[in-house]
Formats: sequence, structure tokens, C-alpha cells
Amino acid sequence: MENEKDIRIENGKVYAYGSAWSGKKHCYKNEKYPLVGIVRLSQAPFNKIKMNSPTVTV
Repeated sequence: MENEKDIRIENGKVYAYGSAWSGKKHCYKNEKYPLVGIVRLSQAPFNKIKMNSPTVTV
């Protein structure tokens, strides 16, 4: 799946990795960055943003 990304824990820190291969586009890079948050998007008939506390987990 083209939109799959990796999230890994290394030495107690969480990192997000990009996919190095798409097969269609040349914009994907195999890079890692510290993960500081996760956003869950869903389609709705209206716009709404809800801020959760840092203790909320999925």
C-alpha cells in the first residue's frame, strides 16, 4: 500500500520512517524523524478540530 509508513521505537524513542519505494512517484525518501504526535483524519460533512490531552492514546 502506497500510504504505509513505519513507526519504530529505538533506544526508548519513537521514530517515524518514510517509505523509500512507491513504484509510481519519485518523491519518497527513506528518512526518519522523531515522532512528536499522531493525527487521525476522517471524512465528515463538516470541519472540526478537537485537541486531546497528551495522555490520550489510540
